[in-house]
Amino acid sequence: MKTLKTWIIVGLLALASLLSTTSNAFAQTTGNYVTGDQRSGQFSVPANLEAGVTLTNKTNQEVKVTLSTEGTWNLSNDIKNLDANGLDPKYLPSDSLKYLQYPDKTPFSLVAASQDKDQPRVYQVGTKSELTIAPGATFAFLANDIRSAVAPDSYKDNTGSIVVKWSTPTVKLGKIVVNNDEWTLSDTGFTSAPDAATFAINIAKWFTGGRSTGKFHAYSTNFEFTGSKLAQTLTQAGYTWTVGTNIKLDLPTLLTYDGIFVGGNAADNQVLIDYVKAGGNVYLSGGTGFGGAQAEANSWNTFLNAFGLKFQDVYNGIGGNQTINSSHPIFTGVKLLYENSGNSITSLDSTSQTGKILVTDATGKQGLYAVADGI
Repeated sequence: MKTLKTWIIVGLLALASLLSTTSNAFAQTTGNYVTGDQRSGQFSVPANLEAGVTLTNKTNQEVKVTLSTEGTWNLSNDIKNLDANGLDPKYLPSDSLKYLQYPDKTPFSLVAASQDKDQPRVYQVGTKSELTIAPGATFAFLANDIRSAVAPDSYKDNTGSIVVKWSTPTVKLGKIVVNNDEWTLSDTGFTSAPDAATFAINIAKWFTGGRSTGKFHAYSTNFEFTGSKLAQTLTQAGYTWTVGTNIKLDLPTLLTYDGIFVGGNAADNQVLIDYVKAGGNVYLSGGTGFGGAQAEANSWNTFLNAFGLKFQDVYNGIGGNQTINSSHPIFTGVKLLYENSGNSITSLDSTSQTGKILVTDATGKQGLYAVADGI
């Protein structure tokens, strides 16, 4: 129980505890997430939970979250039915405010505390507000009561909870480039068709929204991604380029990259789907010969089907420099690209604005390059 008298004497009674005990305010408890699919929700913040309830941005872009609250909580027998705005400080001795979890915020108000210890920002939520959350960042929502280091039972006698309702505008989902074949970005492809360098830079710019900086990783050991010419082209243009299957293929890891390149080595299709839905970008090439045409198509069609595309299960036998006749940004300044028998691409719905075939062979029957944007 926290009477007003308690506020006056609490510092004198527990100063030693203040100096020796570390607060657990930054411990994460219940998790709530902003994702490409989950753009609204609600959660309850119990008044007696010092660690709070977390909300994490699991996309690779900054999101602005609109917050509203309902309900009340009781901080003692003397302090009841407070909404998220808390208690006007004028009703408490000024010297007692320094013992709050966040002394510069209103007593008993709902606050959102960043879990980034390098940037420990704290916002007062109130009954309606907005909160901007960086990619991958987490905020803990909690009552601004006395620190447990000062008064160990300060949160334990609280009752009630505040319901937080949140929503964010539609997360702009990621982009996909699909190439029927592996040879285009290999050293041979660069030598045979010098436009390959322009193509690679165009993809990097499209994935990053036009930036000349970005971080890309090829989750593959295939020669198309391990050659020196692709690495030199991207790094000299200002991008970071790494290759290998030594990274953990999960959503948190992939979200640290502006784009993931795959082909040859198997990769969890559902992780890639989740990555694109969270704003990530993927370049996929077929025609690598891993397991044969049927096996290769099977390895990637779960991912491609999710965005309206499909690899054919036979190799098309198309080889040499192929004419590029597309106005899409990834082909700006690109006239010829090298191919050597890949998995042709088809669209599951020719009227779809999701997966689109951009370039075909001379007959118009074999899809060579496709993209998924506007998803």
